[in-house]
Amino acid sequence: MKILKCFIKIIGAGLLAIGILSLLMCVYSLLPAHVENPDGNTDYVWSPDGIWMKMTEGISWGKFDARGYNNAEAIEDPDIVAVGSSQVEATNVLQEQNFVSLLNDKFDGTYSVYNMGISAHNFFKTCWYLPQTLEAFETTPKVIIMETDTLLITSKRAKLATVKGFRKKGLPASGAVGVLQQIPFLRRLNQQEESGLVQLFLPDTEENSKTETSDEDTQTAGDSAGETAEETQTAETSADEASGEKVQTVGDSAGETAEETQTAGDPADEVSAENVQTDGDSAAETSGSATGSSGKLSRKAYNRVFKYLASLEKTYNTQIVIFYHPTGTLQEDGSIQFPDSRSKEMFSDTAEKYDITFVDMTDAFETMYETEHHVAHGFVTGELESGHLNVYGHAAIAEELYTTLQNMAENGELDADR
Repeated sequence: MKILKCFIKIIGAGLLAIGILSLLMCVYSLLPAHVENPDGNTDYVWSPDGIWMKMTEGISWGKFDARGYNNAEAIEDPDIVAVGSSQVEATNVLQEQNFVSLLNDKFDGTYSVYNMGISAHNFFKTCWYLPQTLEAFETTPKVIIMETDTLLITSKRAKLATVKGFRKKGLPASGAVGVLQQIPFLRRLNQQEESGLVQLFLPDTEENSKTETSDEDTQTAGDSAGETAEETQTAETSADEASGEKVQTVGDSAGETAEETQTAGDPADEVSAENVQTDGDSAAETSGSATGSSGKLSRKAYNRVFKYLASLEKTYNTQIVIFYHPTGTLQEDGSIQFPDSRSKEMFSDTAEKYDITFVDMTDAFETMYETEHHVAHGFVTGELESGHLNVYGHAAIAEELYTTLQNMAENGELDADR
């Protein structure tokens, strides 16, 4: 009997602890469970009409719409759709403060803008899902807004974005695990386990400490715990690169494999890139540090991605706008430094070649810092100019995109019969 009482006490204490921790999670980081996306244009969506609250970066709360996206309400046939990662999903700021809501306020009913951003869906994954996004509505959106924090396109990334596709991540669990995921603390614990929490308690062997570099997966700091981005930068942000090791992007030769980091392809298709900036996929990445001085960029990779996007524009009679939001590096003298690289030039030039609208937020962010002393990323509850876009970053992006879209409208590019 004593053993039974002791066992009951232990179980009771455990359940009480889970209950208390779940209450704390409701304030600190409350997100509903993932559910399958019936439209098939993302790996998953959040539980429809689910409530969210976060204090991990900033303090914010809101409610997902009937489709499972971060909007006040679902829009049946929006004129403009924004897709991207957690930077677009924007659960780190109040719902009315994200750039999609601000654009709706600015357009005041002239055009409707809908947020389909989902954590862990970077630029390359949203490229792959773009046909399904365009087919998710009865009336094709006039404009698709895409977000990126990297301008480096390798051959491997280009193939994943246009041909090979990605393994789905974050799918809802079934059975007992699915039931347990309804409890906030256990759901968060499961997310932490999936993101490698167990590895912290294992011996520090070479096998466990080695960074995973598969075709599709790498852990990023930009999205919430348990969410993974789908691409590994080729030769990026390592100490060896910072000390001058060459950055070599994957070639486009027919015999290349996923492990190749160098190609003997046509020299005309590769452009020497002095001081190539390795713009990161993760929102928390520190930008501005120089890498090797003799890397190469694959022109074929850039052409492949933008040719694919241009073909979708033509097929679906829509327009694509890509905005780039770099993370700067605060300097000791109080100034801020943003990446300036050959990858940016290549990205911009190729976008222009295929008539894809490209909005570079670098100048706007720099001006905002110099005149208003605000940074675009980071929060006072954490580290400034690191992590997700804050209210100032969203406001600056909304302003630039509004100007761009207004110019497109004035030029007749948003007409339904164009």
